[in-house]
Amino acid sequence: MPRDGLPDDNLSVGGSRLRLGLYAVALACGGAAVAVLAAPGGIVLAGGAGGSPAWPLSATALLLGLTGGVWLGGRLSGPLATLPITLRRLAATFGAAALTSVTAALLPMAAAALLAEAGLEGEARMLVLALLLLLPPALAAGAAVAVLLKLAVDERPLARGPALGTMLACAAGGGGLGLLLADTLLLPRMGPVGALTGTSVVFATLALMFAIAEPRQPPPGGGARPGSRPDGPR
Repeated sequence: MPRDGLPDDNLSVGGSRLRLGLYAVALACGGAAVAVLAAPGGIVLAGGAGGSPAWPLSATALLLGLTGGVWLGGRLSGPLATLPITLRRLAATFGAAALTSVTAALLPMAAAALLAEAGLEGEARMLVLALLLLLPPALAAGAAVAVLLKLAVDERPLARGPALGTMLACAAGGGGLGLLLADTLLLPRMGPVGALTGTSVVFATLALMFAIAEPRQPPPGGGARPGSRPDGPR
């Protein structure tokens, strides 16, 4: 039975501004990194497939990846996942996002050559290239977003609506900032490959942060409150 008698609250009951702040920062950084993938991704795809920047295709691949990733993250943070398991899964999803972002930056030419040998040309090759290179990091990042949202709302079992709204606002704000940075700073100074590599650094940093995070210890008595009966109904 959940420690506070509320459903679907197996991770936390106490709540902490520090932990919520950590989740908010991670969502903002993750949202910014995903947004940065869009503009450089279109340019990198164009270089690999020999065409003009493919903004619609890169955006489509990212949105499809986020859709699948959010669904996957919901499964990873289900009601049977303990806090240590959830943190490890969160670190793994950010690590996968970092690895696949590097792949998107370094392998477009090789992937395009393989697709050309397979007989794909024009828009078809660009579409498959977008799905191969940009969907995986978006999938992993979307899973991380869903896990972070679950952690955040579990920190406020009596105010989950405000907590969820705040976290979603952080993710959306980070995405807007990421688009602005990509257009005004990253692309002019670092180029598309450098910008994609920079997103992998952000994802890797988040992965390391949650990999070394120590789950808080429950208070003596398994978190039972004074006057409560932990083994019986509330």
